[in-house]
Amino acid sequence: MNGATPIWEPYLLQYEGRLVAYYSDQRDPKHGQKLAHQTATDLKTWGPIVNDVTYDEYIVRPGMTVVAYIPPLKEWILVHELPIGYSSSHGMNYPVYYVMSDLPLTFGREVGRPIVINNTTAPNASPYVVWSPLGGPNGTIVVSDADRSQLYTNRYGGDVDKWENTCDAGGGGVFACDSDY
Repeated sequence: MNGATPIWEPYLLQYEGRLVAYYSDQRDPKHGQKLAHQTATDLKTWGPIVNDVTYDEYIVRPGMTVVAYIPPLKEWILVHELPIGYSSSHGMNYPVYYVMSDLPLTFGREVGRPIVINNTTAPNASPYVVWSPLGGPNGTIVVSDADRSQLYTNRYGGDVDKWENTCDAGGGGVFACDSDY
């Protein structure tokens, strides 16, 4: 793992005439792994590497970037997993964190926050995020993970204390959700 030099776990976003390629990057000797992006307008010439999530401690390995836009807030959210060596957070080895920014190109200016429900439960590994217009004036941020059938939701503009477990998957991929969704 650390000490190797791949880039991996890509996520692509079209933004203002550019393709943004987000990825996990192990090439920087200062970091075991970091999250970065580059942009291109012609798919041939790529701009400089821009750091989105970095940590000073070498064994910290953020990964699995996914990005979504939240129209009522005019903000973007980036979710990622954050394994830290062999430690765990709220029973999870790959706890999910998020960063919000006014542009999808400036996440590196902000500090990541964990998604934790009632100080007891956290999503784990391979997060995915979307925004829904349902659920209130801010709509709903919806996050899934690799380990559970629940969805993690936030109807309060990403407030760190307002995450909830919302849905359970039923048979055939059907979700039983609160009627507000």
